[in-house]
Amino acid sequence: MALPRKILVPTDFSEDAAVALDYAVELAAAVGATVHVAHFYAFPLSPFGAPLGFASAEVAKGIETESTNALSATVQKHARPGVEITSSARLGDPRSGIQEAALDLDADLICMGTHGRRGLSHILMGSIAEYTVRVSKIPTLTVRARPSA
Repeated sequence: MALPRKILVPTDFSEDAAVALDYAVELAAAVGATVHVAHFYAFPLSPFGAPLGFASAEVAKGIETESTNALSATVQKHARPGVEITSSARLGDPRSGIQEAALDLDADLICMGTHGRRGLSHILMGSIAEYTVRVSKIPTLTVRARPSA
C-alpha cells in the first residue's frame, strides 16, 4: 500500500474538524503529501426540508462568501511550512460532496473529524463521517477530538 499523496479534509469548522485538519497536516508533512480542505454549504431549508423560496441571489452570495472566508481563515490557521494546502467551498450535501471531491482531486485519503454523537442526536443528525467510511472507495481516517480535561 502506498502512502497518501493527496489528503482530502472535509470541514464544518468545528473543533473536531480542526483536530482532523491538524492531524492531516502533520501526516502530510511526514509523508510529503498535499492537503485539500473542502467545505460544503447549503441554503436555508424550510421545516419540511425544501429550500426556502425567499433565498435571494444576495443571500446565496452571502452564504458563499462567508463559507469562502471561513475556509481561508481555517487554511491560514493550520498552515505549516513545507505543506501545500488548497481549499474549496462547494454548494451541496457533504455526504455526496465528499465523495465527488475525492474523485475530482484524485485523493488517496480522506481524513475527517467525528463528533461522536450517540443516541437521539445521532438518529436526528446522522453521521457524515460514518456514512463516508461506509461508502468511500478510498481509505478514510476518522479523528475524534479529545475531550477537554
